[in-house]
Amino acid sequence: MSALCLSCGVCCDGTLFATAPLAPGEAARLAERVSVLDADTMEFPCRALDGVRCTIYDDRPRICREFNCLVLAELAAGRITEEEARAFIDEVLTRRRALADAMGLTDDAGALREARALAKANALEPAALAALERLTRALMFLKLPLPG
Repeated sequence: MSALCLSCGVCCDGTLFATAPLAPGEAARLAERVSVLDADTMEFPCRALDGVRCTIYDDRPRICREFNCLVLAELAAGRITEEEARAFIDEVLTRRRALADAMGLTDDAGALREARALAKANALEPAALAALERLTRALMFLKLPLPG
């Protein structure tokens, strides 16, 4: 597990993704350890996450083994420094904390889930909506595919 991942965890805590595909047979194998929605989908936040550490790391789903956010991929390719990668992750976490603060909540990841639901219903306060938009822009960068 990357040291960068151990300071982040947004791919597993529900910040970056709501669901992820499971490979054939993984739902049955992992049903007691992750939140399985159906035979081919798991839900986040991942129940196997303890802080930012995966408790089933050696037996995690294929999608978890294969996924690298763009920041981690850029770091591995030498296109950004460890300092730049950590600064970006810190910015994402700071923006998520600002959203929770704007909503008066203490659980950052939970605040994001609630903010998304309220935004869909057009019921999010303007300050929280602005914080959600700032966080969403940063999260989009993590999901971007690497240039060809």
